[in-house]
Order: sequence, then C-alpha cells, then structure tokens
Amino acid sequence: MKRQRVLPANLLTGLCAMFLIIAAGGRDGAAAQDHVARPIDPARFYKGTWLEVARRPMWITEGCGYGTTHYSPTGRPNEIHVRDACRKGGRAGPETVLEGPAEILDPGVNRRLNVRYNPLLSAEYHIVDQADDYSWFIETSPTLDNLFIYTRAKPSRKKLESLVSRARSLGFDTSNLEYPWGVSP
Repeated sequence: MKRQRVLPANLLTGLCAMFLIIAAGGRDGAAAQDHVARPIDPARFYKGTWLEVARRPMWITEGCGYGTTHYSPTGRPNEIHVRDACRKGGRAGPETVLEGPAEILDPGVNRRLNVRYNPLLSAEYHIVDQADDYSWFIETSPTLDNLFIYTRAKPSRKKLESLVSRARSLGFDTSNLEYPWGVSP
C-alpha cells in the first residue's frame, strides 16, 4: 500500500504567507477578465477527478508531477470538497495532498471557488474557460498570476497545444508553463 504524505504545518504556513504576499497581477490574463463565460453546471463540473496537465511553476509544486484535483459533494449548498494531490519522484512516488472544503463564491455562475485547506490557508480560483462537454478547463487566481489547465483524461500533444493556445488567446503568458503529466506541446 502506498503511503500518503500530508503537507507539514510549517509548509502550510509558508503557503499561507505566499498567498498573502501575492498582490497585484499586471496585465497577464487581461483578456480573461473580459471573457464572458457561460455558467457551469456544478453537479457535472465539481465531481470526480481532473488532471493538472499544465501550470505555471510554483515552489510548492517543484518536483511534483501527475497533479490531480478531485471534487466531491459535501451535502451542503454551494460547498464541495477539494483534494489536490501530486506525486514526488515519478508516477509511483509518494503522494503529497492538500485538501479541504470549498465554497462556490458565485452561485448560479459557479466559476469562482474559495478552498480552505486549513485554518491558515485558503486559495481562490477562477475558471475562465471550459469545454462544452466538460472535458477540460482553464483556471487562474483572482490576480491572474497563476494559470492551470485541467483535463479529464491525459491529452494528446495536439490537444494540449490547442489548450495552451487557448490560454494564450485569453491573454496569459504561456512561455514558462510546466507539464506535470509528461505531455508537452
């Protein structure tokens, strides 16, 4: 049985400090702010596992591959459970997990989520685009500093290239993305 490693408190405190330090977000993703996206069906979208196939580098994800986000219902209105995980040292490596309840901040539209990983650490995410068939989505932070691309299944190189191009068309700088599932455009 593989051991699951939960992030230690000092790392979580560091994460909290990192999120508090992030302030203004330049012009990156400016088109994403203007992009009017249709509402998300939370019963379809916030359920099951998504693969993090592209992201901007962050110290917390250094050396961490095969990232996933798993959404599950909590039974409370406008709340879901979020489990973020990745593996250190390869696909069979130990799993690092961060998880907690998340509040949908814009009920009815369902594109903004605040996850409370612990009492000191929370993070807000905005979904700026997604597939009609719910097979992929592009997510950012409120300041547009971070960029994440998720899919339901490992994408082909051509599909990932298309998704990165889509993020670029929304105004994001995609030049320094990393690809934690080993597929790159």
